[in-house]
Amino acid sequence: MEVHVKRLDGHVPSGKPSKPDCFIGECVNLRPATCALACAGKHPTRMGVAASGAWRGSLVGDCAISAATCLASLLAGTVLLDGCGTFADAGLSSSSLQFRRVASGEDEEETGQAETVLGGPATALRLAGKLGQILTHRGRLWLRQKGSEFDALFILQPLQRVSTAGATSFRIARPSPMGIIEQRWQEVALIELPRLLRLTMDASADRRKAAALAKLEPNFLVDEEEEMLKIHCWHRVESAASSGAALEAISLEQLLWYTTVAALAETTPCAEAAVPMQRIVLSDEGVATREEILGEVAQHDVPKEDAPRLGSLGFLRQFVSNEIILEEVLPRLLPAHGVVRVLSAELASNSRGGGPSIRAQAALGPGPLGSHNKPKSLDDLFSDDVDFRKPWAGASDEDPLMQHELTSVLLLNESNGFVLAFHCLQGVDPLAS
Repeated sequence: MEVHVKRLDGHVPSGKPSKPDCFIGECVNLRPATCALACAGKHPTRMGVAASGAWRGSLVGDCAISAATCLASLLAGTVLLDGCGTFADAGLSSSSLQFRRVASGEDEEETGQAETVLGGPATALRLAGKLGQILTHRGRLWLRQKGSEFDALFILQPLQRVSTAGATSFRIARPSPMGIIEQRWQEVALIELPRLLRLTMDASADRRKAAALAKLEPNFLVDEEEEMLKIHCWHRVESAASSGAALEAISLEQLLWYTTVAALAETTPCAEAAVPMQRIVLSDEGVATREEILGEVAQHDVPKEDAPRLGSLGFLRQFVSNEIILEEVLPRLLPAHGVVRVLSAELASNSRGGGPSIRAQAALGPGPLGSHNKPKSLDDLFSDDVDFRKPWAGASDEDPLMQHELTSVLLLNESNGFVLAFHCLQGVDPLAS
């Protein structure tokens, strides 16, 4: 699978601070500072350069998490999404960023150094996106309460994740009773699973030929045949797991998010357009047994909490028959009794996805067309405020998946070390009621 990167690292955030290299906003006052953990922080000044370094100052909030949330709101445009090699829009809204408490025993050495800088015990937090999202930076924040404020130390470190030559592989960080361990997971060549491979082959060519012979009229809005299937499988490379994990290591949830991004990059709508990564929403639907995967359980009067999982498995069986599941999937995914995790992915609406990316907003600029994709009337078209040197959002930044729906079913067995990722992208008729 060969994919390419579309990086947006160098654009200037819309909420650029008034003072260079600072994070200053409501309840936030952080300035560059050199310490044992990093050099003084700097914002990007040109394309290809990412923000990095240390900032020191104060945050205000009722608790450590609420104070950190104020900082997270200023990081959009500085911290982006990382498609790890895909041609994708890296834009990320501030609502997707949050700080979470660091797990016990994690980053103890760094926390010790930070507490020395702050002069006492501190709350350690890490920057994260929504479930599965891979960020361009590693962010760490330490807060020590001083009266009504928090003395803060913020470290931002850009990460470079480069896929190795040949089959795509990733370093995976997994928690264990002995701490964080690192594993390597590699994509399975689908030719090893020929029946699954056959499902992904473009059968529409034969349908188009039949339609041409019948002299059928073309469908101009959404082709009824536009139903694209992509299947990716991953497995753990059997090697000695190492204690600790490299900074660029990702979680298994992030691997599932990435494989969804990569699958969309292979579809026709995204052949020459960036994948809208921010719209991909991952959901954890619990665990499933072998019987549930094969549909050998009751499909009616199920508990409310089980409905999403059983619905995802039922959708999978519409395309992948039990015969194929038994022959090619279960021997790797669940060779014996047990359970597998079931996750799903879909495309959020633009409103949930945070609207146009920062890059698109910056390209449009202010004015009556800055908040619209295109003119709505002749008056708009010939308005004195129109600058024809600037493209409308629809000209270059229009969402290639605006008229599509994504349904992804992701099956993960962490013990056996195997993932089946099934993706179905379907065209939606905009005129359908």
